[in-house]
Amino acid sequence: MLLEKGADFTTASNDGWTPLNSASDSGHLEIVQLLLDKGADFTTASNDGWTPLNSASDSGHAEVVKMLLEKGADFTTANNYGRTPFLSASNEGHVDVVKFLFQSLRLDTTETDSLGCTPLFLASRNGRLPVVQYLLSTGRFDPDIKNYYGSTALSAAVANGHYEVVELLMSTGVSSPEQFHVGRSLQWWAFRAGKPEIIKLLSCHVESSESVSQNEPTLADVAFDATSDWCDACTRSISSKSLYYSCQKCVNLDLCGDCYERGFRCRDQAHALTADLGGES
Repeated sequence: MLLEKGADFTTASNDGWTPLNSASDSGHLEIVQLLLDKGADFTTASNDGWTPLNSASDSGHAEVVKMLLEKGADFTTANNYGRTPFLSASNEGHVDVVKFLFQSLRLDTTETDSLGCTPLFLASRNGRLPVVQYLLSTGRFDPDIKNYYGSTALSAAVANGHYEVVELLMSTGVSSPEQFHVGRSLQWWAFRAGKPEIIKLLSCHVESSESVSQNEPTLADVAFDATSDWCDACTRSISSKSLYYSCQKCVNLDLCGDCYERGFRCRDQAHALTADLGGES
């Protein structure tokens, strides 16, 4: 009705979100179709670089994704975090979108976000088992690729306590489970996550001289939370009451207090980090 009255569908919010961005993010297929029929620009991105296609992929709206691609939306366009629609869908665990994009497009299976995280890494870190299963089943995604801080899909899954993902990676994916995660053994991180079952699983595959008591690990003060900010070094969730450090020049670069104290910094060493309290993404 508003469009029939001449409402401007190109007007964006202060964050740069247009009606098409919002409709795509919310999965309102009929509204997306109407806006596209009216000539809405599907290439317009928000201030954070979210295009309608990336928003729909991130939110898991497969039918909207299909519609936008049919209109010619660019599936290689990344947001300000360096994440394409495929990376966003993998991160959020939307296996239907992941399957559709992989089967329909000529994807770069080695693509990473701005910190070197692959689709398999992001899915593993967040415990997205169906996505991890699918990506591994294709045989096209290398589980041993390290991100900027030297973490792998396996080490991120261990640090965040995702037993089934760890088990799957160790049985079908990783070339060697004997890894270190930001300077500490996987057993150490499994203890930190409070997951004795992962410690037991690792002990069957790893001959490590390091005891889990090294540096007196204690249980993490925050459980895994897929909705919270997370430390880009250790990949653990940052609680709303925890001190963390963020880069004011790089988008979405956060380090927990422990990793900051251990010397981890932004990949651009000239960038200063600002202290703050954690919270939801």
